[in-house]
Amino acid sequence: MSGRLPVEVATMDNLVNLELLANRFTGTIPKELWNAPSLQRINMGENLLTGTIPPEISQMRDMKGFFVYGNDLTGSIPYELGELSSITYARIQRNNLGGKLPSTVGKLANAEELWVQSNRLTGSIPAEIAGMVALVTLRMSTNLFNGDIPDALYSLPIVERIDIFENKLTGKLSSLIGLMPNLVFFHVYDNELTGLVPAEISNMELIKEVLLQGNDFDGTMPDEVCSIVGKLQQLVTDCRENATGFVEYSCSCCTICCDENGARCEPT
Repeated sequence: MSGRLPVEVATMDNLVNLELLANRFTGTIPKELWNAPSLQRINMGENLLTGTIPPEISQMRDMKGFFVYGNDLTGSIPYELGELSSITYARIQRNNLGGKLPSTVGKLANAEELWVQSNRLTGSIPAEIAGMVALVTLRMSTNLFNGDIPDALYSLPIVERIDIFENKLTGKLSSLIGLMPNLVFFHVYDNELTGLVPAEISNMELIKEVLLQGNDFDGTMPDEVCSIVGKLQQLVTDCRENATGFVEYSCSCCTICCDENGARCEPT
């Protein structure tokens, strides 16, 4: 299907689930839709929609699933997103959204997924993200986030996947990472992180992938991390010689070594 979304959709009083995935709808999301009385799930992913996500989204207090990924939406993520206290899944990735991730996401205590990757989001990761206590998957990669990774991120109690690669994050990885018992995938490659890789990574019982390449870590991979390499599917950092014979980081146990600019990554 193609063309603009009909305004009349918003007048369907008993509509709970609006599924418009993978069509060729164009234009903006009708403002009347934000007043639909019973909507709990909107899936408009993989269309050609433009315009913004307006503040009126706050009126959809019963919304549990909001999927607008793979469009050409612009503007910023509104602060009013934090008013959707019932939301479980928010997938806003692969648009043209800019500005900061609003601190009000910390009010989304029932959200299990927050996917905002492949936009143009800037600023720091808000410390208020610690309020997302039900979060299982956090995907923020391929944006322009900067600053340190906040300690609050390491306090997420049940998170299993953190993707914050391909940003401009600086500072060090905290030893608090060892306090994340359910973390399975930790992907921070292609940032500007420095310092030592924390030995406390070895405390994570379920960890399977640790991707660290494309940063500026110092020293060598801690023995404690190497001691769990048997259960890791991937442990990757900049431990391959470049064209001049220089090794960025020493890692005798990594499953894959990259050169200093990530141009070559090969199994060890």
